[in-house]
Amino acid sequence: MLRGIAALLVVLFHALMYCRKYVGTTSMHEFYEFESLGAVGVDIFFIVSGFIMVYVSYEKFGVKKASIDYLIRRVIRIAPVYWMWTLFYVSLLLLAPSLFNENQFSITHTIKSLLFIPSENEFTGSTTPVLGPGWSLNFEMFFYYIFALFLLFPRNYLIPGLFFLFIGLSAVGYYFQPENMALQVYTNTLLIEFLFGCFIGFLYKANVKFNLFTCYFFIVVGLAWLKSSVFYGTPDYLDENRFITWGIGAAFFVTGFAFLEKIYTLKSKLLLAIGESSYSIYLTHIFVLPIIAKIWASIHLNNYLAEEVFVFTASVLSVIFGHLAYKVTEKPVTNFLNTNYRQLKLSKTLNNRAQSGL
Repeated sequence: MLRGIAALLVVLFHALMYCRKYVGTTSMHEFYEFESLGAVGVDIFFIVSGFIMVYVSYEKFGVKKASIDYLIRRVIRIAPVYWMWTLFYVSLLLLAPSLFNENQFSITHTIKSLLFIPSENEFTGSTTPVLGPGWSLNFEMFFYYIFALFLLFPRNYLIPGLFFLFIGLSAVGYYFQPENMALQVYTNTLLIEFLFGCFIGFLYKANVKFNLFTCYFFIVVGLAWLKSSVFYGTPDYLDENRFITWGIGAAFFVTGFAFLEKIYTLKSKLLLAIGESSYSIYLTHIFVLPIIAKIWASIHLNNYLAEEVFVFTASVLSVIFGHLAYKVTEKPVTNFLNTNYRQLKLSKTLNNRAQSGL
């Protein structure tokens, strides 16, 4: 469910952005900086990611070949779908460049984007990958590599190890302010949000329990923290204080929701379905929203319908398209690759047994 909530927040954030650009301003733009606050969905994603890594790998620390197995499964989960949509975006950029007034094709930038290497487009100065949402995947992949390294050791090394590593990297970034885009990411304080998620995951697997009141208290504190962050201002995606202004609030929110499910199962078929397809929604909504916004503006629907109707319609259509993309592309591709990987592992195991028996 948390992934579904996070995906909806990100879609809403961009729907409001395109609404302001093409349609008009809504009351939601001004209400507690709601337009910008939707971007906290990415911070929730980061924390949930750290939580899930610990949850699924809790018994695999120190296990032979667990590290490489983990990395392969993560690449299968993240890379192929991202590559597909990135190349689709590049094809549009080459075939219809007039659609992208603010972007320009760069072979170097494209290759680095596909390899999850943070870089800057030398023509436009853009610091995000070719496919905009990919900026968060650069953080994710870097963290996957680090987490895989810690899988080589006993699990009680993880939290203190990540703490000192990320604090050290953040200190390097803060004091030296590197100009290289990759170093800006690898020394950014946003990495601490993954640490938050790992810590929550350890509490969860250690059978720590909170009562109903405490769970709701965490959720309320998280929401209050996030709303109070408007007094600081909207943090940029590489803002060194983002892990405080949004990360801590998101961590409280995730903790409350995660431990609430220990008390009773939270059932929402809609949110579960959105959560299941959240990755495809996250990658594809940037294709859907500008198309709807431009059509809406060209036929002057804003003269007859409130701007809030656009935000709702565009968000719903983006979620529907993303869910269809999940069913048609992400799910079958991921299942196919996972099945082949399992068969390859089984084949190697049988061969090793056969050779050892000779």
